[in-house]
Amino acid sequence: MESASTLKVLRSALRLVYEEHIARLLAIPSPFLEAMTPDRRIIFQDVFEGYNKGIEAEISRYGDCLRSELTEVLEKGHASGCLPAKEAVIEVVSDFIEPGLYKMRFEKFLESIDRKFGQYGTDSGLASYRLEIPRSTAQVGAQNGCKRVHRLLLSTTDTVYLSQANTSEKEQEERGFYRRINDIYDEHPALFWLMALAISVFLGVIAL
Repeated sequence: MESASTLKVLRSALRLVYEEHIARLLAIPSPFLEAMTPDRRIIFQDVFEGYNKGIEAEISRYGDCLRSELTEVLEKGHASGCLPAKEAVIEVVSDFIEPGLYKMRFEKFLESIDRKFGQYGTDSGLASYRLEIPRSTAQVGAQNGCKRVHRLLLSTTDTVYLSQANTSEKEQEERGFYRRINDIYDEHPALFWLMALAISVFLGVIAL
């Protein structure tokens, strides 16, 4: 598997995680919307706090899933000697972290609330609510969550590439050791013959 192929596999794996993430994001508003009926008093502060906590928890879960896939693909690439450039990996990973996505989902949530109340022929009352506060909270929470995910994935990438560097250094040391042994043999073949003879004599004495 070539480096380009590893990147392709990585992008495909992360794409599947991303699509699942989108599906889970779309499901977060459902319990809040289902609870909105004309006979219930809606406390929007509680609604937005619950929604934002759900989003933050999902971002955290999403980061863990991305890390799992990233680790698996890079370790396989490492094992096969087809690990791509670190910068290329970071570029692929960054494509799946979108702070603006959660801002858009919050606005869609607001639209869903208006539509929900519209089904009952009533007004949601959102027009008179101070939406800048939950908007800001949602945006800051999503940005911080995305930063944590990004740091997590960078750390994971660094760990794999550090492992590769350590393995390469160890292999070089081993090759250097055997190269020195070969050099000694080429320069002093009689020394190895004497060592073999001494070992044979020693073993013979022990056997007596």
